[in-house]
Amino acid sequence: MEDVVELMENAREAGADAAMVLPSFYYGQSQSEIIDHYTYINDHSGLDIMVYNNPTSHRGLPRKRCGNYINWSMCGS
Repeated sequence: MEDVVELMENAREAGADAAMVLPSFYYGQSQSEIIDHYTYINDHSGLDIMVYNNPTSHRGLPRKRCGNYINWSMCGS
């Protein structure tokens, strides 16, 4: 995950306001591991994160599971 944070820092220095981030699709992660992934990146990055939720490549993140971690006001209905 350190490489993701480094790439996000490069993007921030280049003027980005946010980054679309997805979990690894090469390794089947549990929902807890996916949330840990996003939490680590959020805690170590200077950019906002757009969560890329693709349930066809991993188990997906139901909205009720992420309620405490994601600012849903930025999402559509």
